[in-house]
Amino acid sequence: MIFPCYMGLCGGGRYLSFDLPAFPGLCWGCAGLEEVWPAMATSLLIVDDETKMCTVLARMLARDGYDVQWCDNPADAMEMLARLSFDIVLCDLRMPGFSGIDVLERAKAGNSSVDVVMMTAYATPQTAVESMKKGAIDYLIKPFAIEDLRALIKRIELTRSGTEDLLDHEEAGAGSALQPGGMEPAAGVRARSVPPPESVVSAVDPQDSDIVGLAQQLGLIAVSSQMRQVLLRIRKVAGSDASVLLRGESGTGKEVIARSLHRLSRRAAAQMVSVNCGAIPESLMESELFGHIKGSFTGAIENRTGLFEAADGGTIFLDEIGELPLYLQVKLLRVLQEGEIQRVGESQQRRVNVRVIAATNRDLEADVGLGKFRKDLYYRLNVIPVILPPLRERRSDIEPLIRHFLQKFAGADRPALRMSASAFRLLMEYDYPGNIRELENAIEHAVVLSAGDEILPDDLPLQVQESGFGTAGGARIRDAAEGELDEAGLPSRAASATSHLEQAEIALIMQALEKTGYNFTRAAQHLGITRRTLGYRINKYGLYDEIIQQKSRQGRLERDS
Repeated sequence: MIFPCYMGLCGGGRYLSFDLPAFPGLCWGCAGLEEVWPAMATSLLIVDDETKMCTVLARMLARDGYDVQWCDNPADAMEMLARLSFDIVLCDLRMPGFSGIDVLERAKAGNSSVDVVMMTAYATPQTAVESMKKGAIDYLIKPFAIEDLRALIKRIELTRSGTEDLLDHEEAGAGSALQPGGMEPAAGVRARSVPPPESVVSAVDPQDSDIVGLAQQLGLIAVSSQMRQVLLRIRKVAGSDASVLLRGESGTGKEVIARSLHRLSRRAAAQMVSVNCGAIPESLMESELFGHIKGSFTGAIENRTGLFEAADGGTIFLDEIGELPLYLQVKLLRVLQEGEIQRVGESQQRRVNVRVIAATNRDLEADVGLGKFRKDLYYRLNVIPVILPPLRERRSDIEPLIRHFLQKFAGADRPALRMSASAFRLLMEYDYPGNIRELENAIEHAVVLSAGDEILPDDLPLQVQESGFGTAGGARIRDAAEGELDEAGLPSRAASATSHLEQAEIALIMQALEKTGYNFTRAAQHLGITRRTLGYRINKYGLYDEIIQQKSRQGRLERDS
């Protein structure tokens, strides 16, 4: 089921399955949003014979800012793919009439750059390999969590813009593993590359001088492709006054990114005012944000300027925006719509010129559905969404962050400590539910407790010590085996299937790379997939550092022989 754009200026070539929130019945082009919000133009087609599955996914992804269309009839989908072009197609594997493989082949025939994700409740290594060879970039095993789908789409977007550069750079001979002093790997310990302190920023692809310069300018550590995309996005939107909503788990650095965005904007000469909406008592919040006049309430002994007025001409950062009470959400909406505030106890409106950056770790879409957050305010804040990845999904940033925090916590009376190989391995393989903030606390904890000049595993926080389950892939398999249990206390079918498929895929990828001398082009040909699909899977399973290490080791063995 699809609906044409009501305005039709697009010539009838664009279709909707879900109305744009602020522009009902219009496609992105006719609403004039493709130029204003270029990064939100990723187009998706959902194909599934279960109508409810289509509508639920379409509504969720449309709220995330994607241009979403859906089809519950594979025959209609085949016809759409013959006329229209999409960035990503999510397709069920088993459907009546045409199979998901048929849809996959039609999509690839019309647009070789489209990324197709297969959805199935009947995954086997054979179906996964067949889908990959036909051109699918990934698969999802039903039932799956919405957050898993969001993360998968984000990985695809990052791969579309960055992974080829990584593979080209590696095949050009760069990226050999460097072991720092004090971090020599012990026997049986998987070594990982650690850039020296002065090279933290330059560890970004050296061919991308813009990103290197931007990271240096902002003083940020952004080695991973995920963080490079965040930097590119904030640079794109820095010149406008559009509201920005930063999404991400607690501790991912939302305020740091907000300050970076302010520094890049034309408001940089003015101040940025930071407000933690969850830390101000509700009874005082209106006065804090908008100010009050003398005598407006008990204790108001003088006029007071609010934080919005203090930020006039600059930027206001509203952290934990999901904690804002409903009655104040109305006032914030007026600021965004009219640029006006009203002090407590005052009848007149005051003009303010403020850019609003908000941040949250809550599911605001769910809060809107529950009536806890105003829908109109959500759309006003979510003009430019920026999603900050958790640290476990940007593991190449962990090493330079460890370096940075070791230097930060080294006292004036003692040199920077060395990190033992076993402690380093634990830090690299921990999942960090508290993200960068937790890593910083872990390093400070270790520095304080260390008795000598080397940090040992016993110096690390207990939760890090107890996490020694191997690599990121191993952690995911552990989660599948232990974290998702059925009523009998056994691993769920979907979790077990996922873990087995992941293990099989990782083994196939590493075997192909080893056979081809770690040449990505030949390895992709050996597997019967594209280089971009190979790069996506390397990024998905966090294999890049391991490949660098294995390639370096193979080179040493060849030289020794």
